[in-house]
Amino acid sequence: MLEVQLRTSRDSSSSSPEWKPKLRERKFACTICGESFNHLKLLIDHANDVHDGEYRHKCEECRTAFSSKRTLRAHRKEVHPAGPYKCAECEKVFQIESVFKKHQETHLISPEDLTCHRCDRRYASLTLLKSHERKVHRRNYYTCDTCGKQIADLQNFQNHLRVHMGEKPFECSYCEKRFTNGNLLRIHERVHNGEKPYACDLCDKRFTQRSSLTVHLRRHAGEKPYVCPVCEKSFASKSNLNAHVKTHK
Repeated sequence: MLEVQLRTSRDSSSSSPEWKPKLRERKFACTICGESFNHLKLLIDHANDVHDGEYRHKCEECRTAFSSKRTLRAHRKEVHPAGPYKCAECEKVFQIESVFKKHQETHLISPEDLTCHRCDRRYASLTLLKSHERKVHRRNYYTCDTCGKQIADLQNFQNHLRVHMGEKPFECSYCEKRFTNGNLLRIHERVHNGEKPYACDLCDKRFTQRSSLTVHLRRHAGEKPYVCPVCEKSFASKSNLNAHVKTHK
């Protein structure tokens, strides 16, 4: 399993017993490819971009993914210190009320949702089910023959194939624009019908997509997890980072 390692380098020619590693020499290393970074955020972005699929433990507050529970705990301790909202079921603590409420919903799951759809085994909690799926079925990926991408979920895999084939079977009833999957269609139609189901608990803003609300909440919290590898300027969303990186070219 992939883990973030903190490595410290030293000059091998130094023989002084008083030598101590300097802070600037500490590096965060990717244990998949060995590339190292001066900042943890740079390593996280590298892992999500280059080793997509290897990082399975997601932070419920900012949705950043990690390879192990240990690195997730370290991230939560550094980026999301203990907040005022504590879950009575599992004792997790959250800073943002909307994230806390969404987490609580995970404890109100039907027996069908706690059943593995690959082998029909049933579990007492969603955590145990996800653990089973990672350990038992983690190698059962669908591989795209066009680009080599591996996807665990069949529906998502089929949606991915449509991108290569140019198929867009889902048509908007308002403007006839077409999409590769139903979820993209539903999000698009909210532009026409004005539906904004995702509300911010900290202000009166509402959003058509959950991802937009997540980015908005990061701005309230002052969180900017996406760091420019050139100038180290940070951003709340990956799209803003990508737009910024283009200015360096």
